[in-house]
Amino acid sequence: RINVMKSHLLGSVEFYGETTAIRLFRKFVPFYTKGLHGSSHLRDQINHLITKNEIIDVINSFEQSVING
Repeated sequence: RINVMKSHLLGSVEFYGETTAIRLFRKFVPFYTKGLHGSSHLRDQINHLITKNEIIDVINSFEQSVING
């Protein structure tokens, strides 16, 4: 799910441009993260970030925390 979420963001940025894509992407984050430990903190972080690279970094950190338990 996390890889699909990153692909969704990157594809949206290509299609809509970064600003619009991020605004639209935020609506889908709960669907990708539902049931994962720490997902509410991830959603809160993403809602305050404004660049694709910042969001990818946060998602990667979240992915590592999920993998490491």
